[in-house]
Order: sequence, then structure tokens, then C-alpha cells
Amino acid sequence: MTETNDLRSLKVLAKRYARENRIALHQALDLIAGELGYPHWTKLIATSKKGWQVDPEQMVGLEAFVERPLQAATYRNGDPETMNRRFAYLEEAEQGMIGDHAYRI
Repeated sequence: MTETNDLRSLKVLAKRYARENRIALHQALDLIAGELGYPHWTKLIATSKKGWQVDPEQMVGLEAFVERPLQAATYRNGDPETMNRRFAYLEEAEQGMIGDHAYRI
């Protein structure tokens, strides 16, 4: 697969996962990246630009991951905190004020 096809396939899986589990697409993209060993989607993109590609075994594993409901993923490896750690970065978002306008990054 080429870089573009790899990323397109991963995005399709993430969209399906997001719809089935009623979560935001950016969360699903980060979960897909996490399954591939990356901390978040942006890091996966950066690595793919350096030549990384998904191998067929990883794609099979991702397809199986997408078929499992979100709650099952929460308890993977007997650790109920797995999902909470993956979404922890969302709670650590920077926030503040610029003039009279609040912002959150």
C-alpha cells in the first residue's frame, strides 16, 4: 500500500469505529493510532511521512479492534483504566484568555 492508501484505510476504520461507538472522529483516530503503538494520530501521520506503512498483520488486528465495542476495549488486558489513560490528554488541554475571548487548545 502507498502512504495515501494506508492513511485512507485507517481513516475509514476510524470513521466506522466512531459511528459504531458514538464517539468523536478525532478520538477514534487517536484510538487507532494507539492500537498501532503511537500516542496519537498526529504522531502516526508524522511517522508515515517518513516512510512508515501499515503491514497486513496490523491491518487485520485493526479490523478486529474496530469490530469490538468500545466497552470491550476499556477492559482489554484486565485494566479498566486503559481508555481513561488514552483520553486523559483531552482533559489536559491548555486554556486561557486572549483579550475578552476564552480559548482552549
